[in-house]
Amino acid sequence: MTASRRTGFERVINSRLGIGLALSLAKTMPPSLGYPVAEFLADRISGRKSMPMVRGARANQWVVTGEALSSAELDYAVRAVYRNNARYIYDFYHHLGNLQNMMAHIEYNATAEEMIHRSRTRPGETGLVIAGLHLSNFDLVLQAAGMHGLTALVLSAPRPGGAYRLQNRLRRGSGLEILPTSQAALRRAIHHLRAGGSVLTGMDFPAPGGKLRPRFFGHPSTLPLHYVYLAVNTGAPVYIFAAIQEQDGRYHVHAHEPMLMEPAQDADTVLLTNAERALQVAESYIRMAPQQWSMFHPVWPEALELAP
Repeated sequence: MTASRRTGFERVINSRLGIGLALSLAKTMPPSLGYPVAEFLADRISGRKSMPMVRGARANQWVVTGEALSSAELDYAVRAVYRNNARYIYDFYHHLGNLQNMMAHIEYNATAEEMIHRSRTRPGETGLVIAGLHLSNFDLVLQAAGMHGLTALVLSAPRPGGAYRLQNRLRRGSGLEILPTSQAALRRAIHHLRAGGSVLTGMDFPAPGGKLRPRFFGHPSTLPLHYVYLAVNTGAPVYIFAAIQEQDGRYHVHAHEPMLMEPAQDADTVLLTNAERALQVAESYIRMAPQQWSMFHPVWPEALELAP
């Protein structure tokens, strides 16, 4: 999304000023006040249907829920996405700097524990590629995983704006090294993997303009392929992980069994085939809690015009 397409309101909430204000308010407000305020703001934003970030969430929710929701049902789903995300942001900022309070509320499945243990640099061995989803409170869970022992070079969104740069600085609080994705960052990541280190990156943040469009929920998507590229070029296994918040408020971190990349006749087919294998796993996690998927950029641009 370019700055020219954003509304003034959207520019504010995605700016350093907006993030700084949210951080200040969340640190001082108790949950009894913070959650209602977060939900009030979420309702105000989600009701602005012409905003690109609301249209993006709307298109994404329409696809992942089976393209069967009415306009009113889609309104409800998008409002739930924004409310969930607002509560996650409040929790993250409120507990920032004192995540020990949240450690007891996070559970890891056996594969996630194995992933964290194996993430530590092992000279002489190939490292791990860890591909994550923007499900539930991914920022809080990522920082908690760092405190739990996760060690990785993190590739974040390319060309980050002021808000993303501030968020990346906050994410470094867990000791994880964070680099915006670029050709130079990919070269460094390959070297890091070959030296036995681990690389963590998102797999569901759109990267429009690529010539390859892996199918996701049955449709060609604009999702990135860089995590597959890293695994193919180093022989590293790929762990796919996501966190789901249960009814009791606890976060359950799920990791899939490590996936080795399969060969194919040409480079494009290798990337596309293996990405679609990985995305099938991602689909299963999103289906567990579609309204916890905090993705506001359109993964399927065509759905922007098809969603009611």
